[in-house]
Amino acid sequence: MNSELEKAILATLAYFDIFDYPLTLMEIFRYLYQPSAVNYQSPDTFLDLQQVLHSNQNLKEAISQKNGFYFLKGREDLIKKRKERHDIAQPKWKIAQKAAKYLQLVPFIKMMTVCNTLAYDNAEEKSDIDFFIVVKSGRMWTARFIATLLMQFLGLRRYNRKIKDRICLSFYVTEDNLDLSNMAIQDDIYLRYWITQVVPLYVRDDMDVEFAKANKWTKNYLPNFVLYQAGQKRKVLDNRFFIAVRTIREKMLRGRLGDAIEGWLRKIQRSKMDKNTRSLAQKSGTEVIISDKMLKFHEIDRREEFRKKFSEKLDEYK
Repeated sequence: MNSELEKAILATLAYFDIFDYPLTLMEIFRYLYQPSAVNYQSPDTFLDLQQVLHSNQNLKEAISQKNGFYFLKGREDLIKKRKERHDIAQPKWKIAQKAAKYLQLVPFIKMMTVCNTLAYDNAEEKSDIDFFIVVKSGRMWTARFIATLLMQFLGLRRYNRKIKDRICLSFYVTEDNLDLSNMAIQDDIYLRYWITQVVPLYVRDDMDVEFAKANKWTKNYLPNFVLYQAGQKRKVLDNRFFIAVRTIREKMLRGRLGDAIEGWLRKIQRSKMDKNTRSLAQKSGTEVIISDKMLKFHEIDRREEFRKKFSEKLDEYK
C-alpha cells in the first residue's frame, strides 16, 4: 500500500474483519481509521471515499464488494453472517430497552448505554447484553447496589451460567471520570472504536455529549467520528412515575445520610469483590478495576488479543 488513505481504508476493514463484520460505504467513512499518520488527509465526503475505493488498483487487489458491503478478499461469507447477527440482535435490543426503562428507578444514574457487539448489531445467539453506565460522583456504590438488586428482581441480571439475553452490569464510571484514555493499553485500537460505538439508551444532563467531549482524543484516530446519532431510535423515553420515585430517593440519599449509606455499601461490596476478583486483579490490572470512580469487571480482557490480530492482518498486505 502506498498512500496513507489506502492504508486507512484497509486498516478499517481489517479491524472489523476480526469481528466478522463487513462494512457499508458510509460505515467505512465513519469508522475510517487513522493511525496517527503525518501525511494523512481524510476524504471530504463518502463520495470521495467511494471514488478511491473503486479506482485504486491496490485496494481492488485487497478488497471485494458485494450487495453494498465491502470486505477483505475471500470473505464474502461475512455478508450472510452480518445479516444473521443483525436479526439476532433485534430481540436483545428490546430486552436492553426494558432494562433501561426500569433502571430509571435507580438514583444517581446519569447515562445508560449498550456497548460491545450488540451496539453495532453484531450479537451472537448466546451472548449477553453489556451495559456501560455513568453515575453521579460520590454515589457509585449506591447506584450499583440498587441497579444490581433491581435487575436481579426482574430476572434480567447476568450471573453464573445465566448469560443469554441477560444484562451484564460490569462497567461503571462516575460523571467526573468520563475520559477513558487512562485505561488504554498500548496501541489500543479496540478502546478507540469501543468509545465511538456505545449507544445511549437513557441520558440525563446531556451526559452523552459530555462523554463525547471527554473522549475527543479519539478523533486523532477516527477523524470522521461524530456523536452516535443512529442511537436516537433506541433511546428510552422518560417514565414520569419512575422519575418521581428516583427523585425522592435522590433527595433522601443526599448529604450526610447519603454519604453514610454510600460508605456502608462500599464496605459491603468491596468485601465481596476482594474475595471474588483477587486472582483476576493480579493478572494485568486491565480485567478488573475497582475504585470510587470506576468499576470494571471483565473476566477476560481481550484487547491485547484484538490488537495482535489487527497487526497480523495488516502485515499480510505490506
